[in-house]
Amino acid sequence: GGNNATKTLRILLFIPLLLSHLTMAASLKTPNLPSQNFNEVQIAIVHTKKDYAEQEIDRLLSRYPDLKRRYIFTEVFSGFSVEGPVYELEKLKQSESVNQVSKVQTYMAETEDPVEIIGADEIRNYLGKSLEHISGKGIKIGVIDTGIDYQHPDLAKNYLGGYDFVDKDKDPMETKGLGNKDTFHGTHVAGIIAANGKIKGVAPNATIYAYRALGPGGSGTTEQILAAIDRAVRDKVDIINLSLGSDVNGPDLPISLALNEVVKKGIIAVAAAGNAGPAEWTVGSPGTAAKAISVGATIA
Repeated sequence: GGNNATKTLRILLFIPLLLSHLTMAASLKTPNLPSQNFNEVQIAIVHTKKDYAEQEIDRLLSRYPDLKRRYIFTEVFSGFSVEGPVYELEKLKQSESVNQVSKVQTYMAETEDPVEIIGADEIRNYLGKSLEHISGKGIKIGVIDTGIDYQHPDLAKNYLGGYDFVDKDKDPMETKGLGNKDTFHGTHVAGIIAANGKIKGVAPNATIYAYRALGPGGSGTTEQILAAIDRAVRDKVDIINLSLGSDVNGPDLPISLALNEVVKKGIIAVAAAGNAGPAEWTVGSPGTAAKAISVGATIA
């Protein structure tokens, strides 16, 4: 009752500030049309018509011996990801147990022209000195991005864990030591949200869970992002932040559908509106998810 109401109020009070960083988004490299070579091996996201246990999924896939199961999604929607030749994926699409088979797409982190000033200081000065109610205290935020440098002195205090879906381990550190493929995007985002050291973020008392879904060079896939969302839900975060997006103005891509399910579970989903515009049809998925909060901004 009362504790939950207070927690919800704290979330809602600092959400507008959190949103202001989202112009530092990631952009989608629009995928090529499906290959005409039906032997080409691809990874796909499979939406099933109902929830299937692991054994039931394996039983379904036993009819398609050239397909290999990868992730099972338990929180974002009913489904899983598979890898195999196009001809087998086409057969799977015809199964009466399957709603949709979607080709995995590649996302790239956008590191050019970050927004330097988000106006948080002005808002804090306007509200006054007592800002405990918008400090993020008691709020768990899942940052799905390029990982974070959790050893940074301004982030170490608030970092509580996460997972790396690129290297598949529990160390969601940014890509380092690869020259021009090194990343910093997730650290920047996490710092804006909850830096708590020499530099203060918008919500300096929030806790950060980092999910590395974009790897070297800021590249990641639909599958990795969905797996990260799934894990964040299991970790019981209060907010999931995705400073990434696509050029596709559609509400029915897998990540958009996943965010709708996340919100139904009582988690706030925040997604970038993308880096395009201002013009009609320039908000990209997953910012087009019906139940997610999305924002686009510019500075003169």
